[in-house]
Order: sequence, then C-alpha cells, then structure tokens
Amino acid sequence: MGEELEKSLRKMEKAAEAVLHDILNEIDAEPVSNSPLVSYPENHIKKENGYNVGWLTYASREDAEKCAKAARSNADYLSSKGFHYGYSCPGEILETSEGHFRVVIP
Repeated sequence: MGEELEKSLRKMEKAAEAVLHDILNEIDAEPVSNSPLVSYPENHIKKENGYNVGWLTYASREDAEKCAKAARSNADYLSSKGFHYGYSCPGEILETSEGHFRVVIP
C-alpha cells in the first residue's frame, strides 16, 4: 500500500504543479478586460516558480512595492477561488544579500 500511496501523491503533485503553472502564466500575461488579476511590473531581474508561490526579484524597492501590492490583490482573489499558499505570504518583500528585492507572488 505504501508504493500505491506514493504514486498517488506524485500524481497529485504533478497536477498541482500544472495548475500553479497555468495560474502563474495567467498572472504574468497582460490583463484581459474582464480579468480581476493585476499585472506585475515587467522589469524584474529574476523569476522563480515554486509549488504554492513564485518570486519576482527587482533591483529597486519601488518596483518591489508595486509588485507586492499587485501580489496581495491577486492572492486575495485566488484565495477566494480556493487556492492556498502554504506557509508563504504573497506580497512579502525580502531583501537579498545582493541588495535586490524579492517579492512573494501567488
């Protein structure tokens, strides 16, 4: 039974990754007129994707703060659709050791 459970969990993880990938692609896209999602500033210097959240890194705090505001708005909307972020907090800004600003996005 342990092997069967592991297979099932791997399938669930792959499905969750696919859904997150679709959501992140939708967020990154230009907003359509009826979309409630907000675009992020496009001048990020790095983009990373995880299971529950992603991260965009900016050179300036000003751009990071704009991104954080959009991330909180998008997170509120996506939460209302049942999406969760694990222990992460969309909209949080972390300063990197290089002096850049990394924003948690849904």
